[in-house]
Amino acid sequence: MDKNERQILKAFLNINIPDDFNNKIDNILLISSMRGLVSRSYSGERIGKNELEKYNLSSSMKEEIGKFVSNKIDNLIFYNLLKTCISIMYKHSKE
Repeated sequence: MDKNERQILKAFLNINIPDDFNNKIDNILLISSMRGLVSRSYSGERIGKNELEKYNLSSSMKEEIGKFVSNKIDNLIFYNLLKTCISIMYKHSKE
């Protein structure tokens, strides 16, 4: 993993979670799980693709998140950072 990718993962771990992402238990669980995966990946662990797929955003969750992401720039930044971290973890995942 290169320096820029590590900085992106670190930014996700340090960013404040927007209130709109803390309004439902499903969102809270997803963010908590993703922070755990990102933390492991940041520390150098290669996450398995099977494990990453367990935490894929379902279409209904993407639709729900899409409703409030466009309302505030903080939501959009957080969501894009989340998606970028997922891409980085897939890129460096183990089979």
